[in-house]
Amino acid sequence: MKIDSYISYKKESIKKRSDTLIITPIYLNYEMLAKHLELLSKQTSQNFDVVLVLNVVTDEKRVEKVINKQKREYGITIVKRKEDNGSSGGFFVGEFYALENNYSLVIYAEDDCLPEDKDLISDTINSSRKNGFGVPVV
Repeated sequence: MKIDSYISYKKESIKKRSDTLIITPIYLNYEMLAKHLELLSKQTSQNFDVVLVLNVVTDEKRVEKVINKQKREYGITIVKRKEDNGSSGGFFVGEFYALENNYSLVIYAEDDCLPEDKDLISDTINSSRKNGFGVPVV
């Protein structure tokens, strides 16, 4: 099965640049999304991509406006689900995206999970690769 059977909308803002993907389900929380993306852009390493998995009621045009207001070096894609099945459904759709795009490491992040530590992503990636923690996608 392909991701297209689960989504009604897809837009890549920046093409894939990494083998690490951060999956973030979004549900009407535009201000928190802006803060989340701002903190991601301040990470010491920008060697990751982000897929924002929108709920059926979340306005993709409004999400695009949030994204376009920020400078970033990481790749970002927006997908919108066809069905409302909670944040776990958002992670499920994100996993399909990761598999279809050959990511080797996935980081799950709720939109209100703020990466305030500037080394959080690089430390997570390094620890996952060194110790075998995290969620590899095979």
